Amino acid sequence: MPRARATARRPAKRPAARAGTLSAARAEHLRRWCVVASALFTLLGVAIALGAAGPALDLWFDALGRRFFPSGPTPEILAVRDFLLGPLGATIAARWLLMAWLFHEPIRRGEPWAHRAATWSLWGWFVLDSGVSAWQRAWFNVALVNVWPMLLVGVPLHLMRRRPSRG
Repeated sequence: MPRARATARRPAKRPAARAGTLSAARAEHLRRWCVVASALFTLLGVAIALGAAGPALDLWFDALGRRFFPSGPTPEILAVRDFLLGPLGATIAARWLLMAWLFHEPIRRGEPWAHRAATWSLWGWFVLDSGVSAWQRAWFNVALVNVWPMLLVGVPLHLMRRRPSRG
């Protein structure tokens, strides 16, 4: 009778994580990054609303003037612009405060609706704002304003679309 080979028991291999899944630690890092980025966009909105954005908007103001007022804005146009920055900044602040909360609370808890809400609102804003900017040939707005939230929040949000793997 053949002698049975003695084999050492090997620990069971863990199944490999699916392509595209994140570790829980990486997902948490991205979530925290999105909280901070959203908070910073909130502060920028507050600064814009209060007229305290200073040099942060100089490039945008210059591009706005070149596109819509090639011979230079009148004092009345500047007054309207400065007024419109109040409601615009307040809207920016409120929008990003809500995003910060979504990342801080329900997305942290893994609630799928929160991820969908953040994704749909970000894409809805980007498509509408960029579409209107393109229609007005205000490409500076897409380049100076719209691209940054998509890079700083949209990309991490996209990476977090799958539930983290364990490990």
